[in-house]
Amino acid sequence: MKVKYTILPFVLFALLFSGCEEDNFLGADIEGIGAEPIPVSEFKASRESVDFTASETVYFELTFQQSTNWLVTLTGRNSGATQQFQNVSAAINESNSNWDGRGIPGPYFQKGEEVVATVSFPDYPEVESLMDTFTISDIEEASIEAVLISDFAKAPIYNFGGAEPVGGGWGSDFPVTVNTNTSYPLYDANAYLYFEGAPWQANSPYIDILQIHSNLADTLTETTLPLYSDPERVYVNLAVYNTGTADTWFRVQFNEDAAGENRNWDIRPDWVGWKFISIKYADLYTEGTASYDPTSISLTNFILLSDELETNPDRKAVSIAVDQFVISFDSPLGTINY
Repeated sequence: MKVKYTILPFVLFALLFSGCEEDNFLGADIEGIGAEPIPVSEFKASRESVDFTASETVYFELTFQQSTNWLVTLTGRNSGATQQFQNVSAAINESNSNWDGRGIPGPYFQKGEEVVATVSFPDYPEVESLMDTFTISDIEEASIEAVLISDFAKAPIYNFGGAEPVGGGWGSDFPVTVNTNTSYPLYDANAYLYFEGAPWQANSPYIDILQIHSNLADTLTETTLPLYSDPERVYVNLAVYNTGTADTWFRVQFNEDAAGENRNWDIRPDWVGWKFISIKYADLYTEGTASYDPTSISLTNFILLSDELETNPDRKAVSIAVDQFVISFDSPLGTINY
């Protein structure tokens, strides 16, 4: 907002008659202006326990000496789910931090878990954060607007070929690593899927493959996924951990029963740690010509490949970890451009 210079004479006149009286801020908070945080009250949640199924909400309270840029982050101790509130104001209260239990899908807050509420100050990272906790006594189940296909905490998944045959083959380490691997940080406080290996054939990039049949997905019981038929309204979302191995190439492949064709999402991670990424179903790569139909997906393949030259006889192992395989409607849950 631009300030008109015609107010200067009035300001100078007021200053002449202010004398040495103590300064008191009587006006409203100015949006977008933050100052060093000076709390003058205790940071606390409005409830020790909240039942979202009974239309209860929880908000947070803290008063500052002056308008401050603040960030409240809620983190579920069990689920790892998060929700944030940010504002520039002289107080955190019901008007700017009220929470009704809804959050960003992947992962979800859980019934009975303790939630840690932390207030930090983006403009002053050196200032120590303040913390309080509360418990979710009950919460609504996640909406069908985001369908969890698998969080890899249990195993509704088929190996392509079991143990690796002598001389190479389609072996998968999924049954072992999904529940025991701890090499990398957990994304959602539960197990994740881990792939590792080197191409087993001189002229092939393929390493490992794992399949999720639609009737075995964590939250579904039908032979096909309950998705919209319009591929422009369907998004595929996945948490991916870049393990730092060069030439990693990971493919999420959907088999459409009706068309008998595959739709592919090729991922080559180039970031650090976990990242939640998304793609619109209509943007998946395909070699077929039939129209996309997400309602006929009967099988999902997770395939580990390598970008190394196929003629290299000493190809190195590549690896990747994934979690929270979610399909959402009308909007992505993660970053599309990664």
